[in-house]
Amino acid sequence: MGPLDSIINAAAEVREILLGGRIEKVWNLDDYTYLIGIRGKSKDLSLIVSILKRSKRFHLVFDPVQKDYMYTTAKADTLNKFIRGGRINDLLLSDGGIVFEIRRGSIYIHTLFVDFERLNIVLRAEDNRDLFMLYKHFPPYVLRPRELGSPKRSAATALSVNKELSRQFKEERDSWLKKDLIKVVRAEERKVKRLIEKLLEEKEEIESKDRYRLCGDLLKYNLDSIERGSKNTILKNFDGTDVEIALDARLSPVQNMESYYKRYRKLLKKEGMVTGRIEEQNRRLDHTRNLYTKISDEGLVGLHLPLDQLLESQEVKFLGKGFREKLVNAAVIKEKIKQSGDEKQIRQFFSESGKVILVGRSAEENDELIRRVARGNDMWFHAEATPGSYVILRYEKGREFTEQDITDACMLALHYSKLKSSGAGEIVYTRCKWVRKPKGAKKGVALYYNNKTKYVTYDERIISRLFDKTKIT
Repeated sequence: MGPLDSIINAAAEVREILLGGRIEKVWNLDDYTYLIGIRGKSKDLSLIVSILKRSKRFHLVFDPVQKDYMYTTAKADTLNKFIRGGRINDLLLSDGGIVFEIRRGSIYIHTLFVDFERLNIVLRAEDNRDLFMLYKHFPPYVLRPRELGSPKRSAATALSVNKELSRQFKEERDSWLKKDLIKVVRAEERKVKRLIEKLLEEKEEIESKDRYRLCGDLLKYNLDSIERGSKNTILKNFDGTDVEIALDARLSPVQNMESYYKRYRKLLKKEGMVTGRIEEQNRRLDHTRNLYTKISDEGLVGLHLPLDQLLESQEVKFLGKGFREKLVNAAVIKEKIKQSGDEKQIRQFFSESGKVILVGRSAEENDELIRRVARGNDMWFHAEATPGSYVILRYEKGREFTEQDITDACMLALHYSKLKSSGAGEIVYTRCKWVRKPKGAKKGVALYYNNKTKYVTYDERIISRLFDKTKIT
């Protein structure tokens, strides 16, 4: 059974339960996973809707999710604006997704479509206006709702599909949460270890402080025998042995003596402080290791457990406020790649077949495209060996690029480069997974491989067609 089959089965199981339910609020668990609170006929329900590629979901959640791990975004606020307080009028199946009919008052019905194939969420008004869309698509969605039917497998117990998916969800998210928190703990452990190593090196130097005092004493009693400008001298120790002393040729014998005494006093002052700091850092190291054990083995964290249970532990209190804030930031599982937000700021076109083409307007946007917006199977285009915009041709699952898609993207790369004035040129292109930004490189600089090259001649008709469908936000 595939992920979509499980989603359909879960929806079919809960359809009757959800009908008439009042939507209380929409929360985010990450930027592509929503928790919908529903006041049901007999009890409150929590419904998970996720279009994360690695974890598509639609089912009830039976273990309550603590508010510590929920947050709202502008997207969730928009959904709340239109559907909060509405009642679920119907739950239907459409091509590759689930359709909610949501009635607000006695007149308006909004349609919320969760597209699990193209990974999108669309809210449409009764008059067919799109009120919300997580990703902008062209052409507009055509919804063909139909009945969900019964679950494809018999349920040994009530809501067995939902309960199993809820169990998997809890295990999955608890695993992600532990992994993110452990990263913070391990980073702290590495930092403490480096500091201890540095302090031990300082302690080793401190242990040689008596030699600096001895050198100062020997110079003091032999100043008349030392020539200015000498780089070293050999003097008799108080026990009769020879001691070789390095000198700074730029300093006088007196200044060399004072230099040794100064280094001795400095190390003497640091001795107690360094010993104390080593002890403190060893205690920090013990606390990080204890915390790692509590997070990984003792079940101290989970979406169903309050975050304070971890934050109020002895280890976190000892490690301090800065460390505590890092744990809080890691506990809210947010996607690092906020594609929908980034695309709003980027020039957007559509190829002849309707695929999205994104074009950077500056070195900063070029950087943003390749580092945060582009996905691995998207195609990257750039005018070869000349300044110009990065062009990203979006990949859609099950829809490979046509030759015209490639030509359209190449034409935009030519148009937004210095090759435009010559009317033709070579455009290099490859998958985005084969493009990377070197560490420390200037904005707009990237390395690429597995690339192809296409020679294109400027075509006003293609450019006009692309600009007719452009969307610059």
